[in-house]
Amino acid sequence: NDDVIIFTELGGKIKQLNVKTKEVKEIYEVAGLAKEVQSGLMGITVHSDFKNKPYVYIVYTVYDTSYNLNTRI
Repeated sequence: NDDVIIFTELGGKIKQLNVKTKEVKEIYEVAGLAKEVQSGLMGITVHSDFKNKPYVYIVYTVYDTSYNLNTRI
Protein backbone atom coordinates (compact mmCIF):
# COMPACT_ATOMS: atom_id res chain seq x y z
CA ASN A 1 0.00 0.00 0.00
CA ASP A 2 1.01 3.65 -0.16
CA ASP A 3 2.07 3.70 3.50
CA VAL A 4 4.83 1.09 3.09
CA ILE A 5 8.22 1.24 1.37
CA ILE A 6 10.15 -2.00 0.86
CA PHE A 7 13.92 -1.65 0.58
CA THR A 8 17.06 -3.76 0.50
CA GLU A 9 20.35 -3.62 2.35
CA LEU A 10 23.60 -4.65 0.69
CA GLY A 11 24.18 -7.19 3.49
CA GLY A 12 21.13 -9.23 2.43
CA LYS A 13 18.19 -7.97 4.47
CA ILE A 14 14.89 -6.89 2.96
CA LYS A 15 12.94 -4.52 5.16
CA GLN A 16 9.77 -2.51 5.10
CA LEU A 17 9.25 0.99 6.39
CA ASN A 18 5.84 2.23 7.45
CA VAL A 19 6.02 5.89 6.47
CA LYS A 20 3.26 6.90 8.88
CA THR A 21 4.62 5.21 12.02
CA LYS A 22 8.32 5.20 10.97
CA GLU A 23 8.47 1.53 12.03
CA VAL A 24 11.07 -0.57 10.19
CA LYS A 25 10.55 -4.32 10.10
CA GLU A 26 12.80 -7.01 8.60
CA ILE A 27 10.74 -9.22 6.30
CA TYR A 28 13.38 -11.46 4.69
CA GLU A 29 17.10 -12.19 4.66
CA VAL A 30 18.87 -13.66 1.63
CA ALA A 31 21.29 -16.40 2.65
CA GLY A 32 24.58 -17.21 0.95
CA LEU A 33 25.40 -13.76 -0.38
CA ALA A 34 28.83 -12.78 -1.63
CA LYS A 35 29.48 -9.68 0.46
CA GLU A 36 32.47 -7.63 -0.63
CA VAL A 37 32.88 -4.04 -1.81
CA GLN A 38 29.89 -3.53 -4.19
CA SER A 39 28.56 -7.09 -3.96
CA GLY A 40 25.61 -8.39 -1.99
CA LEU A 41 21.89 -7.73 -2.28
CA MET A 42 21.74 -5.33 -5.22
CA GLY A 43 18.07 -4.50 -5.71
CA ILE A 44 14.40 -5.39 -5.70
CA THR A 45 11.46 -4.90 -8.07
CA VAL A 46 7.96 -6.25 -8.58
CA HIS A 47 6.31 -7.68 -11.69
CA SER A 48 4.85 -4.97 -13.94
CA ASP A 49 1.41 -6.60 -13.53
CA PHE A 50 1.81 -7.15 -9.77
CA LYS A 51 -1.95 -7.13 -9.14
CA ASN A 52 -2.39 -10.27 -11.26
CA LYS A 53 1.13 -11.68 -10.95
CA PRO A 54 2.36 -10.96 -7.42
CA TYR A 55 6.04 -11.71 -8.09
CA VAL A 56 8.91 -9.96 -6.34
CA TYR A 57 12.37 -10.18 -7.92
CA ILE A 58 15.69 -9.61 -6.18
CA VAL A 59 19.19 -9.34 -7.65
CA TYR A 60 22.14 -10.52 -5.56
CA THR A 61 25.69 -11.83 -5.87
CA VAL A 62 27.01 -15.25 -4.87
CA TYR A 63 30.30 -17.14 -5.14
CA ASP A 64 30.51 -20.12 -7.46
CA THR A 65 32.58 -23.22 -6.64
CA SER A 66 35.74 -21.47 -7.91
CA TYR A 67 35.07 -18.46 -5.67
CA ASN A 68 34.14 -16.24 -8.64
CA LEU A 69 31.34 -13.69 -8.24
CA ASN A 70 28.06 -14.41 -10.03
CA THR A 71 24.80 -12.50 -10.13
CA ARG A 72 21.46 -14.20 -9.51
CA ILE A 73 17.87 -13.09 -9.94
